[in-house]
Amino acid sequence: VYDLPGGDTRVLDGTELKDWLEVDDEGDYYRDDDIWEECLTAFVQDLADQVDTVYKEHPFTTHSGDEIMLPGKGYYGYRIDKTNEAEELRWELDDNEQTEREPVYWRTEASDPDDNHGFGGDYVEVDLSQQHLWIYKDNDVIFETDIVSGNNDSEHRTPAGAFFAYDKKRDTTLRGDKQDDGEWGYETDVDYWIRLTDTGIGLHDASWRYYFGGNIWNWNGSHGCINCPTWAMPTIFELVEQNMPVAVHYGTTQ
Repeated sequence: VYDLPGGDTRVLDGTELKDWLEVDDEGDYYRDDDIWEECLTAFVQDLADQVDTVYKEHPFTTHSGDEIMLPGKGYYGYRIDKTNEAEELRWELDDNEQTEREPVYWRTEASDPDDNHGFGGDYVEVDLSQQHLWIYKDNDVIFETDIVSGNNDSEHRTPAGAFFAYDKKRDTTLRGDKQDDGEWGYETDVDYWIRLTDTGIGLHDASWRYYFGGNIWNWNGSHGCINCPTWAMPTIFELVEQNMPVAVHYGTTQ
């Protein structure tokens, strides 16, 4: 019995397992190891298709109370570790185990789906249409600030989605794509860095900016990162823990 997010369950028992077996000319069931392995692999894949939410649209309730769908661009959510799940299931079936457990996960959400759509009470919200950031603790806003996001064009526009604080660094250098001449597109030193994606999008201080919020991003935005005021970023860095959910959106229209 698999315990799944939201209190759902999925049962794998003899009713399904007998279909993984072959039948000989006398009508007796037998196990063909190659076919058995194919069925086991297919089952784990189907389980992942049912459970995984990474890179899928994700419901979210905004600061203003609107129910929206975050685009399926973020790496936040449930993701089954298919290799280790198959290994665990293989051992349990070979040993005739009777058990109830969760799948073997690579990642999970911060909370059950019925608890703020899996975001729980501690999370970050960035509304790119309002150019504003909120940090929530126990569902209450404990910090907020204006920001400047990626320039409003096809190349630099900050992606919306369900993300998480991938990692945190102090005193690091951010670099653009490497050019044909071997030079970096840009190199920027920042005091605080919180990465949201594996493509280099994150939160960081922007000492070169004097103003934040408003429509600055439409004509003088970033390369895609979320620029935060120098006075605000130390507090953001302290409050945002690694793996904390981060919802990034453009309001009701994505």
